[in-house]
Amino acid sequence: MNPMQYNLWVYIAKAEDIDGVWNAHCLDLDIVAFGDTPAQARDNVRQAVETAILDDLNQGLSPLDCPKAPAEYYEELFELQRVGKPANIAGKPGAFSRFAVQVSCSFELVNKQPEVNVSFPQGCWPSWAADAA
Repeated sequence: MNPMQYNLWVYIAKAEDIDGVWNAHCLDLDIVAFGDTPAQARDNVRQAVETAILDDLNQGLSPLDCPKAPAEYYEELFELQRVGKPANIAGKPGAFSRFAVQVSCSFELVNKQPEVNVSFPQGCWPSWAADAA
């Protein structure tokens, strides 16, 4: 079986209610993770997405047949894409307070066991960055 390949959006922003914490939200699967830095939040959401997809596959479910994030979160993403700029930041937020990046997700069954790979574009994280809204 050839791997199923998908691109998923992750929106990363400073937490509004907790100083020094970053939220990473995979909008397509409505999965949220946190970290002390944007890179840590990004890595934590990648791991959470892999775990959720593996759990769904192990239960015989389609990983992408789940509710997406509410529309207002997509509106934030679209606004970021409109006002932000393409960015190539090596894990350092600098002056930016919100980011968006597309992640590549593939999964397949190998010898009846699910295999999942979630990765961020090499050397191109994030795709978009901007100051606070």
